[in-house]
Amino acid sequence: MEAYLRKYFWTLNILVVVLCAVFAARACNNVVAAAYLSGSDAPAPTSASQSRAAAAKARARQKSAATEPATKSSTAMIARNMFCSACEPIVPEAPEDSGPVDPNHVPPTTLPLTLLATNISSQGSYSFATIRNSQSDKQGAYWTGDTIPGAGEVVAISARYVDFKNAQSKRLERISLLKGEAPVRTVARTAPKPKTRTSPANQAEAELDAGIKKVGENSYEISRDLVEKVRGNIAMYARGARIVPHIENGKATGYKVYAIRPSSVFAKIGVRNGDIINGVNGLNIASPREALEVYTKLTDASNLSLSLMRRGDPVTLKYRIR
Repeated sequence: MEAYLRKYFWTLNILVVVLCAVFAARACNNVVAAAYLSGSDAPAPTSASQSRAAAAKARARQKSAATEPATKSSTAMIARNMFCSACEPIVPEAPEDSGPVDPNHVPPTTLPLTLLATNISSQGSYSFATIRNSQSDKQGAYWTGDTIPGAGEVVAISARYVDFKNAQSKRLERISLLKGEAPVRTVARTAPKPKTRTSPANQAEAELDAGIKKVGENSYEISRDLVEKVRGNIAMYARGARIVPHIENGKATGYKVYAIRPSSVFAKIGVRNGDIINGVNGLNIASPREALEVYTKLTDASNLSLSLMRRGDPVTLKYRIR
């Protein structure tokens, strides 16, 4: 073995030289590639001033984005190229300011609508208003959310006005309770007439006696002038009785009348103590809403029939308006 190594030892020297040449060639290739093969794609070193300018620009963008109002629009996200870091951000267009809506300055409506009366409840859903269309000569009761024919949806009901959304102009308009009042006229002063001692209650009783006439057992004639006076001042003419809802089995079936005075309108039209009124002209009046709807439908009726229960027996009172 020793003789064999001595004979071929020169091959070991050749192997070492070859390995050294390989390592030297690789090192030379790396140096040449670093010096000559690096193209223009390599990022150029940036100066300190350029770095400061880029940082200031980024802070300005962040500040602008923080002061801009939040929006749910996705236009900027869709239009922006998320793969381009050098692209300018999309600046959303500011929406046009249509101005704030002041509930205290709702414009009056130009439609031929007249607010006749309002009934305000502690619960807003129970409040309603009676509105008349002077062009079609129709009137009705409307709650919040109801639609006024030819006008729009009722938005709010107050003691002196009703706001609704005009179906054509799409804007909020108001019907005032005082709209259409006759202007105050100045009248020349004349000598005062002697005052009479007649009280309003006595005058109302005299008008009831003159305007109501019994023509049969349960039939009456009522003058149209008296009906108009009662409609104009219900509080004065409807005195002299108490009316409460009548409940049976937990359900309202009508209104019970009691404590009737002989001089009241109830006594003069044939209603007695304990009578339970449950219908007019075949229409139910079990709830306030039904009663108001019946009132608006029968405003100009010439014949009325009052259905009631008297001591457990049904009774019908008939009236002719002349």
